[in-house]
Amino acid sequence: MSQTETGAQNKKLTRTDLFSMAIGAYVAFGIGHIQPDYMAPDQFMTGGITGFLLASVYLNFACGGATYVVNYSSQAKNPTKDIPFVIIVSTGAIVVLYAVMSTIAAGVLPVSEVANQPLSVSAAVFMPGPVHTFFVVGGAIFALLTTLNFSIGMMTYPALRACKDGWLPKGLATCNKKFGTPHWILLAFYLIGLVPILVGLDLTTVANSTVILTTAIRGVIAYSALRLPKIMPELWGQSKFHVSGTVLKVVCGLTLVITVISIVLLLVSTAPVQILGNCCILALAVVLAFARNRHVKLEANYTAK
Repeated sequence: MSQTETGAQNKKLTRTDLFSMAIGAYVAFGIGHIQPDYMAPDQFMTGGITGFLLASVYLNFACGGATYVVNYSSQAKNPTKDIPFVIIVSTGAIVVLYAVMSTIAAGVLPVSEVANQPLSVSAAVFMPGPVHTFFVVGGAIFALLTTLNFSIGMMTYPALRACKDGWLPKGLATCNKKFGTPHWILLAFYLIGLVPILVGLDLTTVANSTVILTTAIRGVIAYSALRLPKIMPELWGQSKFHVSGTVLKVVCGLTLVITVISIVLLLVSTAPVQILGNCCILALAVVLAFARNRHVKLEANYTAK
């Protein structure tokens, strides 16, 4: 193969490139169409302070995807340096991008016309026909594909480690000899994802349940971080993110307070049947954890440098 052909192959657009172009087109075409009365009292914060706080919880969840990059730590060459960098940079970029996109989405048309509607509704106002079609395809389909790709890897590595430690049956960690993929783990996640479709659950129900449980898990992580100096004093002392005990308590304490407030807001806006479902899932997870605890043999798995 010639160098020209190789170079041409390397320049092929990826799904991420097309998604970025679609989002960029939305921002570029829409930024000049924001109405001057966008922040008028009858148009701005229509849900009041409670609605604003609840929206903040959902936005926090949407921007928190970068934290799952931690799941790829075992595959990173320099995880203690690269993983935090990726989390900080990507989260900052997404926050800015979401802020601009949401301003355009809510500022081009009256809130009553765009509330609970996809971005394609506002995009149709300012995008030419072909660009709008590209935005719908590139912004929706490729967003789903990139998220799906990330999710598959994000779920796989922690599950593999859980099998090795004993939290899950070791047989689940069996990998395909040719491709090296943990087919039983992937099948298990596929079946779990298939259940809401088969039973006809509304996507809103699934989304609310995911946000509530994920928020609760972040509270557990904050509590665990608070105990690091006691559980792993040597490693904590060597950590690049080492802070004083007071700072650690303040940061983790604030995180726990925000977590509790977030869960309360989510529960208040959630139907009783959804709350019951979340409690059942959480209770089942706790029971299974205690049941498997006697089979668990944790091994140190970290990079000290």
